[in-house]
Amino acid sequence: MICYSKKKKPDKILYKIFFLGYSFFKDLFESILIAKKSIFVQFYIFRNDYLGRIFLYCLKNRSNKCTILLIVDSIGSSNFTFSHKKILFFKYNKETILINLRNHKKIVFIDSKILFIGGNNVGLEYLGINTSVKKWNDFHCKIINFYPNFLINDYIVSTNNNYLIKKIEICKKIFYLDNYMKDFINFLIFFVRKTLVIMSPYIILDKNLINLVKNLLNKHIDIIIYVSCETDNLYIQISSLIFLKILMSYKIKVYFLSDGFFHRKIYIIDNDYIIFGSMNFDVRSIFINKECLILIKDTYFKKIFYEELNKQIVSISMKTHKKKPILLKFVYIFSFLNYLIQ
Repeated sequence: MICYSKKKKPDKILYKIFFLGYSFFKDLFESILIAKKSIFVQFYIFRNDYLGRIFLYCLKNRSNKCTILLIVDSIGSSNFTFSHKKILFFKYNKETILINLRNHKKIVFIDSKILFIGGNNVGLEYLGINTSVKKWNDFHCKIINFYPNFLINDYIVSTNNNYLIKKIEICKKIFYLDNYMKDFINFLIFFVRKTLVIMSPYIILDKNLINLVKNLLNKHIDIIIYVSCETDNLYIQISSLIFLKILMSYKIKVYFLSDGFFHRKIYIIDNDYIIFGSMNFDVRSIFINKECLILIKDTYFKKIFYEELNKQIVSISMKTHKKKPILLKFVYIFSFLNYLIQ
């Protein structure tokens, strides 16, 4: 389903971006505590740690005043349990054995007009605490006076290309992509003209995605990829290196960011469209998982976004890929097979 901004009144859309987990969760909790009508929460990972308990305290605090829905993924939040008579709690995909079909979204929607969307889950590792990586780099955005026409519990998917193009033409500044991300691929095919920047912790491709890359290169599109040197999952990282080597053989620029683990999922088209959300640039995220992205073409947002992003890029070092010993090819193959069943 594709959902676009449908403003009910002439309020100016405002943005606030977060490159640090502390500032994101501080603003999120403050927004929840002053909510008046409704709070819709959807996360792939929701930990039973200190941060998770603070989050639940905020929700319980507003449960007498607001309608609250909390959705988590049964695999990503397998150890999370919760019960409250005034909060509707739901574990997605609890009954199925299809472990790759996951609800990977990270959304909080407050009073039907304030949307938080990005890559942070709920856990201390997203603050850089109790994690194997020295620094966790993520991205979230707060959008105020945003009135999407999507239903909270609507998982209906539309894959009609004409429908996609129509919605993009209707909405000049902002629109929302929900569930399966095949429409994101359609968008790349129809709209990219000069450059495509991909920031994703993992790059896992299949034949369709490789053909997409080839088609873009045939159109003389410059593709630049930023991935993380550090990782929170060694198997997936090694699998990703297989495909990065393929992409580099096509003369695509690949940069490895070395200042901590980069969990951001950001896509920039022609320096004009900025797309971000929960979707990694991999097979599982694009074709299997429930994901969400938001696309913004707004002069004010682009100004503040590029100012902050440039600070981030300048402050980190970028390493080139080094060749691995031949024996690691066996590890690559094993890791890729492991990725398919994780």
